[in-house]
Amino acid sequence: MKKTFYTFISLLLLFSILLVSCSPKAEVPEAPHDVGSEAIESTAEETLSDDPVTVKETYLPTDLSAKIKEAFEKKQSTFNDYGASSAPYAMGDVFTVSDCRLLSISIPVYKTGASDSDGNFTFTLYVVGNSYDGLRQAAKKTYPLKVNGAEHGLSANQASAFRWITVDLSDYNIVLGKDETLAYFSAEDTLIPAFISQDAQNTHAVLNLLKEEFPQITGFFNKVGTTALTPAVSTLLFDFQWERTYENQSAYQAVLDEKTHYEAMIKALEKEYGGAYLSILGDSISTFGGVSNDGTQNKTISGNAVWYPEGNTNVMNASKTYWGRLMESTGMRLCVNNSWSGSRVYGAAGGSGNMLSRATQLHKDNGTASAGDDTDPNLIFVYMGINDLHNDNAVPFGDLYEILSKKDGRSDKEKIDAWFIGVLAQAQQSGAVKQGETYRTFEQAYALSLHAMKEKYSDARIYCFTYVKNMDPRCTDEKLDRYNTCVKALADYFEVGLVDQSQGHINESNFHSYSNDTQYLHPNAMGHERITRLIVETLYRDL
Repeated sequence: MKKTFYTFISLLLLFSILLVSCSPKAEVPEAPHDVGSEAIESTAEETLSDDPVTVKETYLPTDLSAKIKEAFEKKQSTFNDYGASSAPYAMGDVFTVSDCRLLSISIPVYKTGASDSDGNFTFTLYVVGNSYDGLRQAAKKTYPLKVNGAEHGLSANQASAFRWITVDLSDYNIVLGKDETLAYFSAEDTLIPAFISQDAQNTHAVLNLLKEEFPQITGFFNKVGTTALTPAVSTLLFDFQWERTYENQSAYQAVLDEKTHYEAMIKALEKEYGGAYLSILGDSISTFGGVSNDGTQNKTISGNAVWYPEGNTNVMNASKTYWGRLMESTGMRLCVNNSWSGSRVYGAAGGSGNMLSRATQLHKDNGTASAGDDTDPNLIFVYMGINDLHNDNAVPFGDLYEILSKKDGRSDKEKIDAWFIGVLAQAQQSGAVKQGETYRTFEQAYALSLHAMKEKYSDARIYCFTYVKNMDPRCTDEKLDRYNTCVKALADYFEVGLVDQSQGHINESNFHSYSNDTQYLHPNAMGHERITRLIVETLYRDL
């Protein structure tokens, strides 16, 4: 019995060290590496009882924190000081810095103002809600920290301090709930922190290091606590130590079990899809320069416009996209990524970039005259349509939604079957793909594309993606429902899979933390990870 108990304790500590998730919440995308290495000791009776389990964690991996500290103190030109007019600020990774009691914060001090009579400087922390609406509301609590200059080697009115300091927060008792996070800096503060500016060429070595090793730290919010809240793509640099307390051993074990279950899903998909060829038919969300416009894979895609990695984003390479992550973890291979930034299912004026003409260009051209030598995909993702929704003044939306909404005793399949007979007849009469002739509405274009895709790649498994809310004013709940209802029904009718993002990890309350832009449309590295996780869960469910 004694041997069993010590074995259990050893395993618990090992799991604590290897724990990847920084938080037990599903929203947290990627985790610190130094998690749980200081789990509080307990007796055999405490472990076997229902007492709470407390684990100490750090936000940044120790080696990365040391690299940032060294860079901050030596490469001063990389950094900028905060502007008071946009304070307070919050890190973009708002769901990680939650559900904990803070023990310390490490601050990159850019410069100082005047100190008080005791040689102290002030730096303010705010507790705010971590949802989108929460960040726009006033702070729940305010903590003006007093930082002693002598203790940290700081003097008054230093224009270029460049000191990385760690402030003990134990006495402040700052406890964050699951729906809370931190905001930083007041216009009256005399301890001025630094951030890394994002330049157009992404040339900053420290910023690139973060994007590669810990991309969730990049990006932050301006003017927290006001309706003027906006995201920025530059980077706040803070590190933390905190402790998390789980209700009991079962609650803590559930967190470990969730990670183990996800790893088991990955292994099952690796067994099923390892070596399989994946093709993607998408818009900007699925692009990546040099991949989705690589004409050597399929000559028709060389002119495809791309969004990633252009623009201000922390998705530095293809392995940080949702499809790159999936391939890397399961052993899939890329066949063709036919994604075109700004493209629509219906197509722009004249039908350019339409889904139907691209639906049969998902095979890899192996450079021979014979089409039989081309590589066909084993798995296809269809992730496009949001640009139609955003431009529905130029995209006709037909009657399928109303047909599906009628209560006439027919199933959705029966309704679509009767509807699609006419759609197919119209397309066959038109011959070549012609916008306004072959198809006349969004739903017709989507249905004909799936029909063509299934005929061309009959052995491939196809998955359609639904759409999630964003901050574009054209993305109304009513339109989102119409588009998603039709996509779900068409996926069911054509017997293809569905990645239902309305049931996923990104929603209207958290999309701000998983996006790169003011519309909260294009996923950042964390957002792509969330999409990958949903795909894994979907593919695993369908095995």
